[in-house]
Amino acid sequence: MQTSPSFILTLTTPKGILLTKEVTRVTLPSHEGEITILAHHEPLIALARKGIVVIETTTGEEEKVSIDAGIIEVHNDGTLVLLLEDATLE
Repeated sequence: MQTSPSFILTLTTPKGILLTKEVTRVTLPSHEGEITILAHHEPLIALARKGIVVIETTTGEEEKVSIDAGIIEVHNDGTLVLLLEDATLE
């Protein structure tokens, strides 16, 4: 069985790091529309809007996080950082 390439996702709030995890896919709400990030995504900075972030883990499980707003940063090394005003793990 072939596994999908993965990358590191970090969710952070003003109170500190909420989550750091190796993932294969993240779908999130932005002001430009829904964005799906996969490994090797081009660098990106965008504004996140209120909604649900859907995370696919390396084991194929799906996790959800409710966010209010924030900044989406995809870095050259493949990491995705969501700087959030507030978030709730579901």
